Amino acid sequence: MNALMIMLAQQEVIHYHSYSYVLSSLVSLQEQEEVFSYWKAEPILEKRNQFITNGYKLLH
Repeated sequence: MNALMIMLAQQEVIHYHSYSYVLSSLVSLQEQEEVFSYWKAEPILEKRNQFITNGYKLLH
C-alpha cells in the first residue's frame, strides 16, 4: 500500500504541474487556486476523492 501511494503521489505531482502550466497560461493565480481547491468544497468530488486523501494522510 505504501509503494502504491508513493506511485500515486508521483503521478499526482505530474498531473498538478500539467494543470498548473495550462492554467497559468489562461487564468489568474486566484482562479487557479479556486480550480485546485474546488474538490474540497464540492461534496460529490470530496466523497470520490476520500480514498485518495485518506491514503495521503497515512503517509504524513
